[in-house]
Amino acid sequence: MKVQFCSERFDPRFHDDVIAEFEIAKVPADWQCKAIENEIFEAIDSWYVENNGDMSEFDYWGVCFEAARKYLKIVDNPVVKTFYL
Repeated sequence: MKVQFCSERFDPRFHDDVIAEFEIAKVPADWQCKAIENEIFEAIDSWYVENNGDMSEFDYWGVCFEAARKYLKIVDNPVVKTFYL
């Protein structure tokens, strides 16, 4: 299964609004979701203050990845069979 991190902001770097997505082993608990959100928003707020509102160099994907892997088991889900039609 996948978790996705999508942008609610109008940032031209994210044309399809999906910042990051990861395959995970199981459905996250509510507390895990809240902890991930809190960690991401704290990182965004901290960067915003430290960089006078300039978010152009902020690593959205990296922050999502670090928060997700802290609370979830990220797995590699390779293609197991390709069907040619």
